[in-house]
Amino acid sequence: MKPDEVRVVLLEAGKSLLAGLPPKMGECSQRNLERRGVEIILGDGVASADETGLTLQSGRRIETETIVWSAGVAPSPTIAQTGLRTTKRGAVVTRPDMRVGTAPNVWALGDCASIPDGEGEPIQ
Repeated sequence: MKPDEVRVVLLEAGKSLLAGLPPKMGECSQRNLERRGVEIILGDGVASADETGLTLQSGRRIETETIVWSAGVAPSPTIAQTGLRTTKRGAVVTRPDMRVGTAPNVWALGDCASIPDGEGEPIQ
């Protein structure tokens, strides 16, 4: 397949990209992605997906054979049932290497983790 035969669509249900970061970062990311040919759809979520594509909440249809889904910006409520130390938003408190407190051989990452930066402040 040739690069000009590939269509990349980035769908964000929110009003901007990288909403948890300073607005200029989302704006810069959007400009850079669009310059690279990425189509960006903001403010519309997925209503359903099937073997031929996506239907958005607006009713718009995106025909595709490949869907890469990365969803969620909040920890799963199941985290609260683990007994691990969590933040107010429900993320597991980790060390900088993502190990979880005193739990041996347990690591947390992604939306369910609160990982400290070099200053001890959470990255997320």
